Amino acid sequence: MASRIDSFSDEPTEQYGKHMRDQVEERLAFYTDGKAPRKNIDVMRAVKKQLEEEGGGAEAADEGEEKKKKKKKEKEITC
Repeated sequence: MASRIDSFSDEPTEQYGKHMRDQVEERLAFYTDGKAPRKNIDVMRAVKKQLEEEGGGAEAADEGEEKKKKKKKEKEITC
């Protein structure tokens, strides 16, 4: 999932992949120490917040989605 997010965003970033890898490590550690890993949504929100604070990775991805939707609507109207 992380590789798809990283490769399909308008502003490429490896942050999602790094944090999701850490989450996998947390899940493996769960079997040895019993500490519950973070949930996917919590990891994704943390990365999005970090990217917004750094200056735009997640914002650019959101803008890219809006542009794609707008282009699709324009194409539907012209057809």
